[in-house]
Amino acid sequence: MTKTVYGYDAKTNIYNGTLTLDESDRSPVTHEWLIPAHYTDVEPPAPQEGFNIVWKGDMWALEAIPAPPEPPAPKPPTPEEKIAMLDADYASQKQTLCNEYTDAIMHSDQATADALVQEMTDLDAWYDAEYEKIISEEG
Repeated sequence: MTKTVYGYDAKTNIYNGTLTLDESDRSPVTHEWLIPAHYTDVEPPAPQEGFNIVWKGDMWALEAIPAPPEPPAPKPPTPEEKIAMLDADYASQKQTLCNEYTDAIMHSDQATADALVQEMTDLDAWYDAEYEKIISEEG
């Protein structure tokens, strides 16, 4: 003869499976089943999506699985981080203009070179304006 018992986690009391007892799990004196710790012979309810089966000391209960907490909102960048991002963007755009300018000069394309000088002037003005916005936001 065997007996099925139902286990639960020692800390959370959440159902974690079955164990089959056999005759060696009976008391030699009383012949009662010796049910291990964190097991019960009370059969749990059928599993349900979104619920844990939890042992409540004398019965099973279905408890909703809590939704994971919302991740914290990202912190806004510090002025130093904003300036670093601005500097990186500026450096990338400046490098592109420098490469295009060098190519125009090497190909004796003065009109394109002049236009690129104006784009660099505009880029510098944009950088200065953005930098001032960041600084003024702190003040």
